[in-house]
Amino acid sequence: MDLLLNSDQTFPAILDSIRSAHATITYAQYFYEHGAMPQQIAAALADRCRAGIRAHVLLGGFRTLLMPAEYRKTIIPVLLG
Repeated sequence: MDLLLNSDQTFPAILDSIRSAHATITYAQYFYEHGAMPQQIAAALADRCRAGIRAHVLLGGFRTLLMPAEYRKTIIPVLLG
């Protein structure tokens, strides 16, 4: 187990894990930040789903409302299949 202390460490590790998934992805995000890395995470989730990887995604309620519509448009259709 690795201890990741900040977003400079956590986001790349999350992205690497998503991209290397072979069977399923379980992803929970309780806060939302704007920027390139969250956009890359949404795109990576969508890509893996298109590749047939099953994903379970849990997003925190209130803060997720601040997520740009294009992020939701990227990931939701492929999650719903």
